[in-house]
Amino acid sequence: MIHTGKGVISMALLKDISEICGVSISTASKALRDGYSDISPQTRERIKQTARELDYHAKGGNKKTIRKKSGMFSVLMVYPDEMFRREYYRQIMLGMILEAEETGYDLLLMPGKNSVSRMSCLGRVVRRSPDGICLLCDEDYLLSGELMKLLSSDYPVMAVESDLHVCSTVRSDEKKNARILMEYLTWSGHTSAAYYGDSSLFSRRAAHYLMEAAIEQNMGEFRVLSGSEKIAESCVIFDTVSHAEQWIESDGSKYRIPEDLSVAAFKGEKERPKGLEIAHVTNSPLRLGREALRELIRIASGPAGDLKETVYLAGTLVEGSSVRFIPATG
Repeated sequence: MIHTGKGVISMALLKDISEICGVSISTASKALRDGYSDISPQTRERIKQTARELDYHAKGGNKKTIRKKSGMFSVLMVYPDEMFRREYYRQIMLGMILEAEETGYDLLLMPGKNSVSRMSCLGRVVRRSPDGICLLCDEDYLLSGELMKLLSSDYPVMAVESDLHVCSTVRSDEKKNARILMEYLTWSGHTSAAYYGDSSLFSRRAAHYLMEAAIEQNMGEFRVLSGSEKIAESCVIFDTVSHAEQWIESDGSKYRIPEDLSVAAFKGEKERPKGLEIAHVTNSPLRLGREALRELIRIASGPAGDLKETVYLAGTLVEGSSVRFIPATG
């Protein structure tokens, strides 16, 4: 901790100040304390002004203060390499780019983890001074101390595909999507279904929403499979199309499904599955990206406040040959 005479500045904040001002940590420390004549008045004032701005943002600031608009929004990606390997996130980014082009804003891609600079997320954001930040990261990282500092600042923040109410978010309406899929299965004549998922937060939510939808649709039997149990139901639902394809391939059947079994997926992240057309519900990632930036622009342009909003976007059903039709008997 650095005592400045008017307060205390943490070492982490001091590192951010030195990075932004392009000086050493010792120079930043001297400039914030009286009694050092080897720091020019201009450098001292620049460092003190940066310290005031960073401390202001770290504490949440005065919500009535209006910053000069930059016409730029930052997209903060915690795992850019991993996300850009997935078509789903590339399409979300493309949606943001298209929306920025049409509205006349600039987008700046910022890695959430920077191995070169030790500056915090908040420090890098303050240095760039965007009008708002859009987050692309997993939900566990949203609760990390690194991002909580950013979320508690006065910058407008919008997350994409997050169920955590720590900031405004645009996300798929998973509850409605589960209802859409279950209506399709019961219409196809299925009276029983099993669900295969993993331990992720998304998969657990999918199991819950599908169970609710099965009850609403009066499906005779619905259960969540915990392992390699035998499937007695007429249909098995996977959390994603990718996992469904992996399961089908695992026995060497190469996209062949047993005649007495149907396969569906709760969520599709691809425009087209590799082989068999697996029935699923999809949310357009392009639309998610566009809507996320559109909402962030609206929030940044309006009066400042603590209101956190969630925008839900319902998906559309993609029918597939993986679900067979069972005619009614009797």
